[in-house]
Amino acid sequence: MSELSKRMRSLRERATRGDWEFFNEDDDHFMNAFGVSCRSDDVSKHHNDEPDHGDIDPNTAICLTLLQAPRACDHRSGKWEANAEFIAAAANEMTALCDEVERLEAENARLKLVAENAPLLDSMGRGVGNPLDRLENENAALKVENAEMRAKLATDPKSHQPEDQAK
Repeated sequence: MSELSKRMRSLRERATRGDWEFFNEDDDHFMNAFGVSCRSDDVSKHHNDEPDHGDIDPNTAICLTLLQAPRACDHRSGKWEANAEFIAAAANEMTALCDEVERLEAENARLKLVAENAPLLDSMGRGVGNPLDRLENENAALKVENAEMRAKLATDPKSHQPEDQAK
């Protein structure tokens, strides 16, 4: 497992558990707020004994990317909605992305081993039963699958969500 994968898994495991979701509140209390909230076991044991905060529950809010009134968070890029959507999607997809990185790392290590031993395998002769031919074909198929998955993920981030999280 790479250091990146370990670090990202650790960050996700330490963060609030549950499905993170983007929200936009535009009411008398907040005059347009964008952010990320989470309904999970981590927060369900708490209760809201705070004064009225409009529709934003301080026990489930993770972060704000825009809060105009009171003016507390208003990044000049103007990408408040996209930032909130990205934060929620990244948190929800982190485990799947780490799984994919680790799968590709293992495949890469296996292919490196094959490449290091290619002269020996090649001396066995090319043909249907040659392990090098089989692995090269498998590698080509995985590259195509990887490109298709990246394209699909770029257009629909939820498309790679594990089935148990898709519900």
